[in-house]
Order: sequence, then C-alpha cells, then structure tokens
Amino acid sequence: MSIMRLKNYIQRVGIAFILVLFLGCNSSSKEKELTKKSVSSKIVATVVDTIPVQKPIIENNIYFRLKNKEELSFFFNRIKNTEIQNIFQREKGPYTILIPTNKALNEYAISNGIVIDSLTFNSGFFRNYILKGNLTSPKIVQGMNALQDQFSLKTARGELLTFYFNNDSLLVKNSNGNLALLIKTDVLAANGVIHIIDRVLATY
Repeated sequence: MSIMRLKNYIQRVGIAFILVLFLGCNSSSKEKELTKKSVSSKIVATVVDTIPVQKPIIENNIYFRLKNKEELSFFFNRIKNTEIQNIFQREKGPYTILIPTNKALNEYAISNGIVIDSLTFNSGFFRNYILKGNLTSPKIVQGMNALQDQFSLKTARGELLTFYFNNDSLLVKNSNGNLALLIKTDVLAANGVIHIIDRVLATY
C-alpha cells in the first residue's frame, strides 16, 4: 500500500470513529434527558396524588341551616373554620345535632363566672352534641317505645345520651345526669337533622 493510500485510509477510519463517538454521546444524552423527564413526571404525579381532594359542599347542609338561626349564633360562630364546619358542610352523614341556644350558653358562662364571649371550645365539646344517624323526633319516640320509654345513644365522642318523656316534654340527659329540654325539634338538613336544647349538657 502506498503512503498516500495509507493516509487516506487512516483519515477515513478517524472520521468514522469520530462519527461513532458523536452518535453514541448524542444517544446517551437523549436517554438521560428522557430519564430525567420520566423521573420528573413521576415526582409531579406523586405530589398530585398526595394532595387531598376536598369533598364538595352539600346543598342545604347542616352548617347552612345553622347560619339562619339567630338563637344559635354563638354555637355557629364557634364552629367557623374548624373541622366541625367541614363535617357539617361536606360529609353526607347523616348526623343528628343537639345545639344549646345562646341563652343556654350564656347561663352556663354566668354560672362559671365568665362572660359568654370568653367561652372557647375544642372539637371535643362539639362532638358531645353529634349523634350518628337521622334521628328525627318521631324516630326517637319509636326508639323509646321499643325500649321501655328510654332511648340511649352514644355521641361522636362516646358520651351516652338518653332521651325520655316527662309530662309530654322530650328531654335528654348525659351520663352525669345533666338535663336539657328539646325546645325545638326536626330542623331538617340534607345531611341530617338539628334539635335545639335549652341547657349545656357537657363542656369538654
């Protein structure tokens, strides 16, 4: 082989080698880019999957029904922006809520030597007044008739409440013997029913 032909051969081999290196690097770079995009997509998907989806607000819910009751405004204002508001607005339930009036809460505050605006409650207080099920007054009466004139249920906090009649008045008492009169019953909502009571049964 002549020197000229040898040089041409070496040049061709060199060019081919460079092309192979270039294409290999380019392919590797694309693979890395695709891998990065795949990992990035997985991270985004994971983050999206972990964000809790809030349930829609139920029309004519318990919270909405409370909003229009002036005699329950203190109770209503205390559940704003709490988990209890979320339950009353978004959970299907159904729930039965026993709610003391402003007057009842004011009397409770006075008996404890404080003004009503100083009263603060945690979620446990409100759960003392929440029962599972759509317990309208006719259903409560049915329960009493079936169980010898008394009907007992546990609240969302585990407090035992007992319903019974006294001189044609429907009353409820807790395990400590605290009594309240149901002065207004069957305020219906899409996800439950509200009964208004004249005393504070339990605090914390």
